[in-house]
Amino acid sequence: MRTLFLAVSALLMLSACGQVTATRGSSFVDPAYQGQMFNSIVIDTRSGNLIERENIERTAALTFEKAHVQGIPALGVVPPTRNVGESIRRRDIMNTGAQAVLEIVPLEKQIIEDYMPGTQYRDLRRGRDGHRWNRSAYWDDPFYYDPPLILHEPEARYEATLYSLPKYQKIWTADIITRGPTGMSFEEVGANFSREVVKRLAKDGLVPPVN
Repeated sequence: MRTLFLAVSALLMLSACGQVTATRGSSFVDPAYQGQMFNSIVIDTRSGNLIERENIERTAALTFEKAHVQGIPALGVVPPTRNVGESIRRRDIMNTGAQAVLEIVPLEKQIIEDYMPGTQYRDLRRGRDGHRWNRSAYWDDPFYYDPPLILHEPEARYEATLYSLPKYQKIWTADIITRGPTGMSFEEVGANFSREVVKRLAKDGLVPPVN
């Protein structure tokens, strides 16, 4: 029983390491917008816990740097220790001199259960007598069997909106869902989402390509 537990644990760890974050969704650029690409953007996460907001804003800022865009986390502009109204918040963001603000709203979060059935297959690495072997022994069973796995994958949905400054003109919006592998926290999912949202802005022609 202990051997089986260790084997399943190893499979779970390998499964988690082998998976990557998956992102899907859609975005829309206002057809009336005829401006140039932005080179300075404030990242303003409007909800979520502090760790999640920090991960989203700082990761987005680092990803913007790869596109030669100045990314400014709103946590440093409007600190969470200050209880200010919306008008003061917008004024402080406009006072940064940035060309735009990217507002991000984390929405639904859920754990998706994914069942992976077990797999039985013939071991082709057999000795001359047709039996499976290792360095010191032989086995009569010519098959391997991978037990089934139940994955618990964190998935979060985000709404992202880009406003040009100083008038807060809405020029771009996106609805994006990001799913991470088993064992990933929602804070880490948020960081992966922020990388993808910057790449989506580049794909839509609002910032330079991410190198």
